[in-house]
Amino acid sequence: MRSLCIDTSVVATIALVEDGVTLGQATDPDSRHQAEGLGMLLENVLLSAGVTAGAGSANIEQIVVGVGPGPFTALRAGIAFASALGRGLGVRVLGVPSLDVLGSQAAREHPGGDVLVLTDAKRREVYFALYTKEGGTPGVGPQVGKLADALKLADASGARVFFSGVRPPHLLDDLESSSAVDLTLDPAVLATVVQERTTQNPQASFPLEPLYLRRPDIQGGTA
Repeated sequence: MRSLCIDTSVVATIALVEDGVTLGQATDPDSRHQAEGLGMLLENVLLSAGVTAGAGSANIEQIVVGVGPGPFTALRAGIAFASALGRGLGVRVLGVPSLDVLGSQAAREHPGGDVLVLTDAKRREVYFALYTKEGGTPGVGPQVGKLADALKLADASGARVFFSGVRPPHLLDDLESSSAVDLTLDPAVLATVVQERTTQNPQASFPLEPLYLRRPDIQGGTA
């Protein structure tokens, strides 16, 4: 199965994957470029995979997109881009929680133990989820809250802490004291999560509903 994997929950990142092998991958490290940079990232991924005639010639069989949690605008950009591309190519588009991808990666780095994955949620808060050693879906979360509350959860369960993204200055001391491990989301793992869940349950669903966890800062007014 050849999958195009897209995630914009932390930064914009895309990979072309076939049966567990990454054919091409590109990431924009600037978190402000999720919307406008996706087209260029896709072009770079295709070129690195040896595809020179555009996405229509890449033999893409499915598109998997991270649905967060993450910033409101960034998630909308990634899901909209994936959906539009899927319609154009005539392939299905599947949504996978981005923290589940990080949880899968963290579990491989810390096999046999619980893991807590974190990303910056701004407003001095973090998005977090606790994954038990059984793996799969989170035992707690995803949710948004204070870092101190998330670390209490890790202490209670003995979980190893992983943080994805740039560490904000106000979180540095607490993350260091918790021995948090830096973890970069690998978009190729989106396809791995889909494969694993489909194997476990052929009827598994992958909705495209974004996990905002809280309302956006900008709200529509009333007339």
